[in-house]
Amino acid sequence: MIEDAPVQPTKSRTRATKDAVFDYCNELKAGGFKGDYCQAVAANFNAGNSTVTPHIKAWRATLPSGGSWPMDESTQATVNSFVSQIWEATCELAQHKLAVETLDLKTKLRNAHEIIAQYSTTHDELTGQLALEKENTVAQANDAYKTASELAGMQEELREARKSLQAFEALKVEHEMLHKQLRETELKFSKLEGKYEAMMEKRGDV
Repeated sequence: MIEDAPVQPTKSRTRATKDAVFDYCNELKAGGFKGDYCQAVAANFNAGNSTVTPHIKAWRATLPSGGSWPMDESTQATVNSFVSQIWEATCELAQHKLAVETLDLKTKLRNAHEIIAQYSTTHDELTGQLALEKENTVAQANDAYKTASELAGMQEELREARKSLQAFEALKVEHEMLHKQLRETELKFSKLEGKYEAMMEKRGDV
C-alpha cells in the first residue's frame, strides 16, 4: 500500500503529460494514497502545481460518480464545515418554507371555513325560501281548488237557472194560450148571453 509519494518515482520527471499524470494518479489511488495528489504528482514529475492541477482535475472528472478521492484532514474539515453550513441553511430554509406553507394552509383553511359558512347561510336562506314557496304553492293550489269548486257550483246554478227560465218560458207560452182561450171563451159566452137575452125579450113580447 502506498502511503506517501514514492521517493524514487518510476515515471519520467521531464514531462507531466496528461496520460502520465492519469497513470500516476491511478497508481496512487490503487495503493490507497491519502495525501495531497497535487503535491505528490508535482514532486513525481518535478513540475509545478499549475502544470499538474488541470490534469488531476481532468482525472478526477473520470472517476465514477459514486466515488471519492482522498483529501487531507484540513480539506476534509473545510468540506465538512461547508457541508454542515449547507445542511443548516437547507434545514432553516425548509423550516421557513414549512412555516410559510403552514401559514398559507391556515389562511386557506380559514378562507374555506368562511366560504363554507357563507354557503351554509345561503343554503339556509334558500331552504327557507323554498319552504315558503311550497307553502305559497300549496295555498295557491288550495285557493285554485276552492275557486274551481265555486265555479263548478256557479255553473250548476246557472244550468238550473237556465232550466227554470226555459220552464218559465214554457209556462208563459202556456199561460198566453190559456189567456187567449179564456178570452175566446168569454167572447163566446158574451155572444151566447146576448142571444139568450134577445130570446127572453122576444118571449116577453109574445
